[in-house]
Amino acid sequence: MIKTFSKKDYIDMPWKNGLGTTKELYKNHLNQKNKKFDYDFRLSIATLSTPTPFSLFPEYKRIILLQEGHGFILRKNLVSSSQNIIIDNFHLYHEFSGTEKIDVELIDGPCLDFNIFWNPQALNVKIATQIENLESIKSCSDYLFVFNRQTMELSLSDKEEQSLLESLHERQKQSLIFIGAVLQ
Repeated sequence: MIKTFSKKDYIDMPWKNGLGTTKELYKNHLNQKNKKFDYDFRLSIATLSTPTPFSLFPEYKRIILLQEGHGFILRKNLVSSSQNIIIDNFHLYHEFSGTEKIDVELIDGPCLDFNIFWNPQALNVKIATQIENLESIKSCSDYLFVFNRQTMELSLSDKEEQSLLESLHERQKQSLIFIGAVLQ
């Protein structure tokens, strides 16, 4: 099974904290055994136009990447200190807990970020931003998602169709994000 989603399928919605907007690309229960939360897997693109705190999602883990623009700085507000993580190219990403208090500062103007949310009790998630790292994800994933940064198309396949999905995106390898989801 391969499913493809495009811009017309995405849902615009406000951030949980009301300080921004996001396009929800995909939200579902991949692991049917664990429906304790609203979803166990979600992909979205958020518009970052001003410095702002991120919403808290205590039940989830997150990965954030740069989709468009010059980048951003994540400022982690730790109990005894702070930590800055710079995301200023398309191959960098940061994984963090939804309980972490993080503020974002923009580098030279507005940008879009790509977000992955998942319930760690239901799934384990792996990501690759370069084709060279795809094999390690494919070999252990129950589901494979491929997001094309240029066309903003999202494709989903189950384990049996992963090779076919990869061949569909063969010509645009440099603009892809690969996400593997493993059921717990």
